[in-house]
Amino acid sequence: MNLYCDTLIIKDSPIFNNTNQNGTIISIYARNVVTQTSQPIALTYKVTDKSRLIFYTLNLPEDFVVRFSDATGFQKDQTLKINREAGFFAVAAEYVRGNLTMQDRAIPDVEMVNMDYMNQINEDGTLREDEWLNE
Repeated sequence: MNLYCDTLIIKDSPIFNNTNQNGTIISIYARNVVTQTSQPIALTYKVTDKSRLIFYTLNLPEDFVVRFSDATGFQKDQTLKINREAGFFAVAAEYVRGNLTMQDRAIPDVEMVNMDYMNQINEDGTLREDEWLNE
């Protein structure tokens, strides 16, 4: 699951409940992450094997704690921090067979080609008829 937003506001310590036995990858892309909760836990992620939570963001609050838990009783409160000093852009937490590991991530590769859509307009204001219209 991918979530794209400018500012992610986390209120009332939400719970991500993963029911997929093959694991779920939650990737959050946000310029800013803001917490508005009185709890020390920002959010809870109920995991299954091979679950991942990844934050790609410019601003992750200090003391951003995620509670990871599973159906067997595993529970761990993990502070997520992006290692900006080393040039990383994201942090990933992965749960596999009862073990939680953290990994710093670089900026993801962008596989899109940017197109100048202004070049697709004729002098009279109509659109040029090109192949891109069928994409």
